[in-house]
Amino acid sequence: SNQTVTEHNELVNKLLNLLVRISDYSGISLDPSLDSIYLGAALVSNLPQLIENMDKARAIASGVAARRSFTPNTFISLSVIEGNINVYSKNVEQSLASALENNQELADKLKENIDAAYSSIANMKSMIRNDFLDNDDLTIESEEAFNVFAHAITDCYALFDTIIPELGGLFEQRISQQTGYKYMALTAVIAVLLLVVYIFAALYSCIKNNIHAVGKAIGNIADGKLYSRLEIETQDEMQQIAVDFNNMAERFEALVQQIVSATGQLSSTAKEYAQISKNSMTNLDQQNRGTEKVATAM
Repeated sequence: SNQTVTEHNELVNKLLNLLVRISDYSGISLDPSLDSIYLGAALVSNLPQLIENMDKARAIASGVAARRSFTPNTFISLSVIEGNINVYSKNVEQSLASALENNQELADKLKENIDAAYSSIANMKSMIRNDFLDNDDLTIESEEAFNVFAHAITDCYALFDTIIPELGGLFEQRISQQTGYKYMALTAVIAVLLLVVYIFAALYSCIKNNIHAVGKAIGNIADGKLYSRLEIETQDEMQQIAVDFNNMAERFEALVQQIVSATGQLSSTAKEYAQISKNSMTNLDQQNRGTEKVATAM
């Protein structure tokens, strides 16, 4: 009945919309690879739409062949469906051609089913045009029309069933590649982190050793070891600090030596002055005794 056909069409449209939503939410429609995105488009949109319109054409054509005549509604409906079939079959061909263009291995696997489906679709389209729409004398048998349409639909379902595992294999391959890339990226990140940790550890150790060397050199200077020098092998700012520190130590040592030398000279001069003073006192004492003797003799 008409109600049954309407409910069937509504159910099919809901299923087709569900396929599209699944494609969108799963990311099939946004896949960056040409082979999988075009296979996905053929699988979830173009091919199901083509099969649905072929099924509608089969029902109308079989009824027309059984009655041996068109009604205005059936003629218009079959004409519209023929246009839809032409559009969706062309979309299927373009999608598969784009998907298989750069994937010869996949093209070889699907070639037999694609050729069979295209041949059956061509026969069905020829029958719609030549035996129904352009033929005023409908002599074709209903069973013959039904079989031609059924054969085309069966070949399209066979193509559909063949594409599904191939598309799944492409996704599994893509997932494996992405997993490999993820592990490679993770390994690179870990290696970089370890390198950064190593660099910071080496830098910390170097700075710590340099600071310890500076402290030790300063301690030696404070303990009077003026000959102590700061030795730093790194070619950085600490090396310049070591050079400046050693220059300061050398100048300080030279200054202390000058002070020690001047102190020695001052001590020697003081001793000479003391000896001169002692000699002067002895001479003066001798003069006094001589004076006293003269005075006593008088």
